[in-house]
Amino acid sequence: MALYNLTKIAMNTTDPLGFVKGVNDIMMGGWMGTYILIALAIIIFTAFFQSTTSVRSSVMATSFIIFALSIMMRVTNLIGDYVVIVSLLICAIAVATTVKDSS
Repeated sequence: MALYNLTKIAMNTTDPLGFVKGVNDIMMGGWMGTYILIALAIIIFTAFFQSTTSVRSSVMATSFIIFALSIMMRVTNLIGDYVVIVSLLICAIAVATTVKDSS
């Protein structure tokens, strides 16, 4: 197991976002943003499902929020383009299936 020096990462940055980018790049290999999105998706879906008890509407709302968050995280370079594309596809599929069933 490799030992990482957070002090070295903190000394090479000038702002909190730079520190997060350093941790993402050096310690997590660029996967920290993806893991954060997955964890947030689970938490948001659980919250929506408990309040609505409808799986389809919970998935649709969760996918929309995750897509918006993925765009913001892409602007800060915490995730790659592929994560934004995957979240867009999931959002589009969720909306398409919900709209098709409600018609």
